[in-house]
This record gives sequence, C-alpha cells and structure tokens, in this order.
Amino acid sequence: MVTAINVKSSPYIVGEPTIKKQGGWKSDATVWGYIDEGRLFTDNVTHTLIDRISELIGRPK
Repeated sequence: MVTAINVKSSPYIVGEPTIKKQGGWKSDATVWGYIDEGRLFTDNVTHTLIDRISELIGRPK
C-alpha cells in the first residue's frame, strides 16, 4: 500500500513500511489510524472556503 502525502501539492509517494519506520510503529492499525486522522484535515472543505474568503477580501493565502 502506498500513501500520497498532500497529493494536491506534492509528488511524493510513501510506502506504508516507510511510514511505520519513520514513526517507530509496529502495528499497521496504528499507522492507518494516523493516516485517517490526517485525512480529516486534508480532505476538508474548510481549506476551499478559507482560500475563497481570502481571495474575496484580497489577502494572500
């Protein structure tokens, strides 16, 4: 299994064993728990709304 890190802005693809090694985790369930938690922030409509509001009020992102 491979996971894209911030797919929209990054070309890097990282394999699950690399993630486990970096975090020092032995359990796949632990790795997937962190991946799922991270997706709450990356797959969130709030980013789009903040970007749009910033454009409307003329502030840089």
